[in-house]
Amino acid sequence: MKSRSRGLLRSILLTVAAAVVGAEPACAQALLDVRNPLPGSVDAPVYLADGVTRLDSQDAVRRMWGSTFLAQLFVGPTNVAEFALAPVGIPMNVGTGEDAGYWDAGNPSVVELPGVEPGATVFVQVRDREVYLFNDWGPDSYSYPILGIGASEVFSVRTDSAPVPLRGLSSFSLEPPPFSVRRDGNLLRLEWTGCHYSIERAPSAAGPWTRIDYTPPTGRDPAFVSCVITQPVDEQVTFYRLKRPVTPLR
Repeated sequence: MKSRSRGLLRSILLTVAAAVVGAEPACAQALLDVRNPLPGSVDAPVYLADGVTRLDSQDAVRRMWGSTFLAQLFVGPTNVAEFALAPVGIPMNVGTGEDAGYWDAGNPSVVELPGVEPGATVFVQVRDREVYLFNDWGPDSYSYPILGIGASEVFSVRTDSAPVPLRGLSSFSLEPPPFSVRRDGNLLRLEWTGCHYSIERAPSAAGPWTRIDYTPPTGRDPAFVSCVITQPVDEQVTFYRLKRPVTPLR
């Protein structure tokens, strides 16, 4: 009887072992390493609209205005259009000082791509935005008012079960605010979005630049107000530009 019990137990154990060995493994997810910079693989700083100054979340302007820069990874199965890409992972803070222009990918710096099997090719884009960080806007970065935004070129990445760097990422700049100058008879109509900017004019691109005084609309957040002013036509003035003053909004 004891021998039969041992034989039965041994049979059960062998059956369980066979079931474990033959079990289907959990489906692996593709992984991306979102660090920038990543020595030997990625070095793509992001710039202000001037294309020269790297984004710095703690420079004088950002501290005065209570704004910062956030980077967000977007991924999709096709590059037919940018709207086919969806945000993946959480927004990443852009650095300051020596780390200006780059983002803090966190620890770990790996993003899992839901529903994407290792070996599949995906299309990737990084978008940077300057946002206000007032406490009353809530924890979701997409509810923050946006001051500026820029995006990298869309590039392809062949995924793997091991984290793959963003090797196709290239530098990009934030987009300048919309600004138009139109002549109407003897008047110039200047129109732009964001009355927190000052407007300047000059006879040439080299200057000298002088500020045009105007009274912005009141009662609304000036960063989202359309401003329109008119100026008499001056044949000696051919250049106009917007400039961010180093003063707080509120």
